[in-house]
Amino acid sequence: MTTESTTFIECTAAFQRALCSVSGDTRERERLLADGVRVIQAALERGDASPRVWVYLGELELQRVRIDEAHAAFQRAVELDPLDPLAHSGLAYSLLEKGRDDAAEEALAEALMTCESAFLHGQYGSLLVRQGRYDEAVDQLERGLELEPENEELLLLFARHLSESEDEMRGFLERALVSDPDFVEALCELGALFWLQENATAARRCFARALELDDECLEALHGLSETLRVTDPREAMRLAGRSIEIDPEEPRGWSLMGEALWELSHKRKAHRALERACAIRPVRHEGARAFWLRAQMAEQEGLLQHAIWRLEEASAHAHLWPPIASDLGRLYAHIGRTADARRWLHVALEHDTDDDASRRLLSELDGQ
Repeated sequence: MTTESTTFIECTAAFQRALCSVSGDTRERERLLADGVRVIQAALERGDASPRVWVYLGELELQRVRIDEAHAAFQRAVELDPLDPLAHSGLAYSLLEKGRDDAAEEALAEALMTCESAFLHGQYGSLLVRQGRYDEAVDQLERGLELEPENEELLLLFARHLSESEDEMRGFLERALVSDPDFVEALCELGALFWLQENATAARRCFARALELDDECLEALHGLSETLRVTDPREAMRLAGRSIEIDPEEPRGWSLMGEALWELSHKRKAHRALERACAIRPVRHEGARAFWLRAQMAEQEGLLQHAIWRLEEASAHAHLWPPIASDLGRLYAHIGRTADARRWLHVALEHDTDDDASRRLLSELDGQ
């Protein structure tokens, strides 16, 4: 065995040890990542490491959120082996992390001319989706599927972003799961689709299987908690609590905890859980939904003015959760503030053109 082969095995082992730490204790994770970087850097300094070791270094530096160092490592990997698709992929990803989307696109286009691969087409397609260039994204993903017809990652991208119907989405997800029955992301996506279609049994089955494969998968914990909220609120609360233990800065766990507590008639605790969700910054989709849930609970208790106050508090986030605006319009109409009702119903329709209830109410108000 050559010195380079021995070094590669040593670096691969260090790389794998470091990555196995990612979902564990934070201090242990940081220690193992730093140890992995030290082993790899020592090998690179000796000069007996293969170009792929630079890719390992880049990946570990990404995990440490040292983007400049990661970019430099991937750049060196590409220079040493222009035919390594992993090196090109890492370089493009590091450019995206630096906010250089145009440079990342250029890097991917160049990479595909020298070392075409399905996953590089997938990465390019993902970038185009992010930019709203859907026709070009479809072209990239289709070219990737020509190379690997059952590539589960590409099929998942089609399902998530480019499906034209729920049936088509389900078809892509089921193909992905035929290719890899243990594909956790596809299981969660299929579970969410079944839940949307009001097939709770199938949704639970998907989320439960995903949790068997990855007991720290937040998407699976959240999805299963949501499907059990009414039928088994205690289990829903337990699952939400587990997700909060894993990531207390993810608002959906707190929202689901609040909903489960509400089902159990622990109203004060439910409000406190939702307040935690509302306090997380920056406010994202689930945080905006938490504001709306607090208003829903006030309305259920007959406290209409409190519900309006809470919706007004959340009104800046209506673009993230359109029901904030539609409920403001509905409640203002209920108490006779017609002008305010019209204004918020228009906002609701700007953010959700399929909101038929708001459209009907606005038509009724305009006819008065």
